[in-house]
Amino acid sequence: MDKCRAILIAIVILVLVGVFWLYVNYKDQDTSIHSNEIEVLKAQNDLLSTENKSLDVTIGLLVLQADSLMRLVEIKKIVITDLKKAKHEKIKAIDDYSNDKLFRFFARINTDSTSTEW
Repeated sequence: MDKCRAILIAIVILVLVGVFWLYVNYKDQDTSIHSNEIEVLKAQNDLLSTENKSLDVTIGLLVLQADSLMRLVEIKKIVITDLKKAKHEKIKAIDDYSNDKLFRFFARINTDSTSTEW
């Protein structure tokens, strides 16, 4: 019976050593797989960081262009408003003309003593 016990203890010790060895090797293998994935992810992160920086520069340039375009739009709005005012003033002046003056205006007949060109 002592021999059976010694064999049983030896088998248990061998099983424990085998389980421990498998656990350590599995953990090392798992770590190496993760380290490979980490390296790939770091490379992708560096690439994306570089792309992000170039996109930030592009966005900055586009913002400057948008600002200058908005200034041009504001200037054009002012010009259009001034043109509308001038047109309205001319229409207002024509509204005050009598029938004879309107006829002479559209016929381009000038009865003034001084000659003016249209």
